[in-house]
Amino acid sequence: MEPNILLHDGETILIRTQPQAKVVWYWLVSRAFRWLLLIIIFGWAFVINGANLFRGVLSSALAPHFEVFAILLLLILFGVIYFWLDNLRKKHWYFVTSERCINFSGFLGINKQIIQFNNIVDVNIRQNVLENMLGISAVILDAPGISYSGRGRGTIAIVGLSPEEAENIAHVISDKMRKQAKN
Repeated sequence: MEPNILLHDGETILIRTQPQAKVVWYWLVSRAFRWLLLIIIFGWAFVINGANLFRGVLSSALAPHFEVFAILLLLILFGVIYFWLDNLRKKHWYFVTSERCINFSGFLGINKQIIQFNNIVDVNIRQNVLENMLGISAVILDAPGISYSGRGRGTIAIVGLSPEEAENIAHVISDKMRKQAKN
């Protein structure tokens, strides 16, 4: 569901977008990869050792299928993580208005970041190796100040865009910055 935006007098929304579905795979690898790797390693160890441990406890009918059960459990866990990340993607909204950039994100709560065009000091388009393979890009907006993440700068990352959409958003923002600098 699209969040409600309170616009200033005379302000209009120029661009409204969400991350593409491909960003879920990017997040799965970049954000959840460590956890998935640990789950796979410990899950595989559980399959190997658990099968030997439970062969004596389980009935002879269930014991041969323990490995299948453990692998099925890992696949279900993978599906739950994918579903969670896809819902997280649907909660991301990016708006470029005639005065500012707004980023809504969050799964249970809402995180709202706003940067006025006159505060943006740098506009970058990022496409790392994984993003390139998936055909997605990100627009990174930097502003001076202290961000809640402790990086020392206010940053908005507009992620999961097609390369063309990223170019368009960067162009619109740069154009607005240039026009405001002239005034």
